[in-house]
Amino acid sequence: MKPLSHLDARLKEEVRDEIRGLSNKLGIAVLYVTHDQVEAIALADRIGVMSDGKILQIGIPQGLYHFPADRSVAEFFGFMNEFDIGVMICAVPKDSPRSVTVAIRPEEVDLSSEPYGPENQFLARLSSQVFLGDLIIYHFEVEGKKLLAKTTRPDPQLRLGGDVFVRFSGEKLKIFPRR
Repeated sequence: MKPLSHLDARLKEEVRDEIRGLSNKLGIAVLYVTHDQVEAIALADRIGVMSDGKILQIGIPQGLYHFPADRSVAEFFGFMNEFDIGVMICAVPKDSPRSVTVAIRPEEVDLSSEPYGPENQFLARLSSQVFLGDLIIYHFEVEGKKLLAKTTRPDPQLRLGGDVFVRFSGEKLKIFPRR
């Protein structure tokens, strides 16, 4: 059962805030089980991500989101671009397997009509964009691979079907064993 699933967006946010506020006011721990990553992040001081009855990782929401221990933890917190495009410059953990997949969250992708510089930059084609009010989602293609970026600050020079420079910051890249 999803306790907040049938509430509209605004009421859901208010109820989440009330649950968190009551927990703090009463000084009690609340165990909240959900499959909804937004609820988990909004309510938790600490999150335990589980799969098949096993705890995969425990930590604070920001830590799990930005530094997932593995692909399953990363995927719980939302979509990630996975790619095998050219040469990437990033830190690779010592115990990483030889064959890896590089991933980055859509909001960590930088897009521009002008080149950034040579490191982790690729020329892409902008295939579509979706306006969501405070957020714009861009779909683009790099070497035949479809990827996505999210931003709150769009570049007015970007044109559908046109070239766009895509940059992946090395410190934002996640490295996972290839499936």
